[in-house]
Amino acid sequence: VADFGIKELVKMYPNPAEEFVNIQSDIAINLVIYNANGAKVWEGDYESGLNVYPTVNISSGLYVTKVTALEGEWQNQSAIFRLIVE
Repeated sequence: VADFGIKELVKMYPNPAEEFVNIQSDIAINLVIYNANGAKVWEGDYESGLNVYPTVNISSGLYVTKVTALEGEWQNQSAIFRLIVE
């Protein structure tokens, strides 16, 4: 249930991404990006609203992103998103 709630509050696009990915969130979040081997590639916090992550800093491939709510009714709950970087 928590996964569904956070996925309604956070959108990542375009996907696949080339130079950047937009992170649109209704709440403050922590975002962690993992590569296909499970190694952490990047971690950071974002305020609510539209934020941009430059994917030119990472190699092409499939990534798993873990989004954790930092506030509100979903605080400390997480959701997983797939991200493809071309």
